[in-house]
Amino acid sequence: MKLWLLVCVLGIAFGQDQSFQDLLDEVESDYKLLGVSAGAFSLDQPGWLLRGNLGRRMVEDSTPIQDSDRFALNDAGRSMVVAMVARILEDPQLGDKPIKLSWTTTVKEVFHDTGVFNVDPGYQNSTLLDLLVHNGRIPTERNAYDVDAALDFIDEAWTRSNYSEGSQNGNVEMRRETAQFILGNYFVQKRGTYSEYSYSIAVSMLEYVLNDNFDNLLSYYVFEPLDMVGCAVGPTTLDPSLPPVEPWSHFAGPWGVYNLPITPSSKAAPPSAIAPDAGLVCPLDAIKNFLVAHLARSDSFLSAESWDLLHSQQGALCGDYGRCQPYAPGFKIIEQEDGKIAQLYHDGTDGKSYTLVYINLEKNVGLIQAGNTPIEGGMVQEVGWSRIVEYMAAYLGLGDDDLKQLIPL
Repeated sequence: MKLWLLVCVLGIAFGQDQSFQDLLDEVESDYKLLGVSAGAFSLDQPGWLLRGNLGRRMVEDSTPIQDSDRFALNDAGRSMVVAMVARILEDPQLGDKPIKLSWTTTVKEVFHDTGVFNVDPGYQNSTLLDLLVHNGRIPTERNAYDVDAALDFIDEAWTRSNYSEGSQNGNVEMRRETAQFILGNYFVQKRGTYSEYSYSIAVSMLEYVLNDNFDNLLSYYVFEPLDMVGCAVGPTTLDPSLPPVEPWSHFAGPWGVYNLPITPSSKAAPPSAIAPDAGLVCPLDAIKNFLVAHLARSDSFLSAESWDLLHSQQGALCGDYGRCQPYAPGFKIIEQEDGKIAQLYHDGTDGKSYTLVYINLEKNVGLIQAGNTPIEGGMVQEVGWSRIVEYMAAYLGLGDDDLKQLIPL
């Protein structure tokens, strides 16, 4: 049976006589979600299995969310950075570079041994792959709270943040300064520490060796080959005029009573120095193109060896009380009882927006949901957000245990 017929049967079995758009309209009204775009898809059928939008781009304007709107991926964009790295490592032109790049290239080889800056011994053996699975012992922003110099450095990163046209080379410099500040000091953390700086340090390594900038590399190796139209580095827009040309991000109250819009500017996204960690934006069609490439495992995009690495556990995210979650480069892993790795996802928030991406490598299906407000456990908006995820997950035939990991707690 074709997958799209199967999911239709499953939808009926789960009692989904309500259309997807009807659900979205109900959720907007009942749970005070401001703006959301969502969809479910299959490798076996062109287009979308489910697709819809609710709400508006900005709280003080009536312009509705549209299919072509782009949203901040935040942490959920890390898999795109990983794909960029994998394609760079497979590029035969790298043979001409003075440093041979591989997954095992260390920060010491790139920065310390070349005299760019001294790397603290606590980091010297951290590899490119370590950085991309949070095993590089890089600190989190929270680690800076008790260190005045670190707080000052973070403040300066926000002050200097610049996503305007022509700012790419300046961001290369700021990213290297960030790498130097962290790697040159003993902020060393345990392996598995989920860091806001780890991917940016990895990208700084590539920028130095390739003598290019992140924006160019990401566009050349990922956005263009996968026809990811509308994707960019930075906020959804730098245009502060009304009506809004793209969704604005918002601070939001837990009961949906207020939403405070963030005026578009270079300060409306994470600092440009750390854009590889959380600074990508895309419309849903482009995100789907990327996730479908993961399901298809096209050998014209990456070798089978690289796909295997990206779809297997290479590290673990370790939080409080010693609990760890398996991590593939750029994706969290939903563990299965049989030990197989079939379900990969990533959620991401900057406290002003929220995005979830999910793929199932066995069923060849996935879902995407993005919003222009934060979604956290305990918010009335989270209940509505979860209803949308539940609808799509049931339509795709996902189990309750899997679903729990896709909903904010």
